[in-house]
Amino acid sequence: MGLYQLANRADRVSRVFRQTAVIQECRGHRATVLFNRPRFFNCIDQTVINPLAAFLSKCSSDNSLKLLVFGSINTNKKNPTFGTGADLIKGWKIIDQKLKKNTIATENRLYLISFYRTQHLLHHLSSQVTTVSLLDGI
Repeated sequence: MGLYQLANRADRVSRVFRQTAVIQECRGHRATVLFNRPRFFNCIDQTVINPLAAFLSKCSSDNSLKLLVFGSINTNKKNPTFGTGADLIKGWKIIDQKLKKNTIATENRLYLISFYRTQHLLHHLSSQVTTVSLLDGI
């Protein structure tokens, strides 16, 4: 097991006692998404993608929504808030599996579906409501 996988598992186990990896809130005409994985530079991986897709789906059907804000929990005040975007390690492993075995595992298919769904919902929402990202890099 690689260092990344070990750290990722430790992070998931610790979530039992802490806030979730994605904090979502709808209040009035505003929806807020806060990424809460500063140790992983708030990368959008399996921990984040499913709750994010579900929340954006809910937001896209809310006709009263006027503002969508993205941000992150920053536990280190010295470094700026940052989001790396997609989990490139996960993406490379999916491509590698497809090239070597000509198949994609069900878990990875579900990840890709949620990822593309999230992209579609973000595109749709950004054409309907003001969308603000308070993250560098995403």
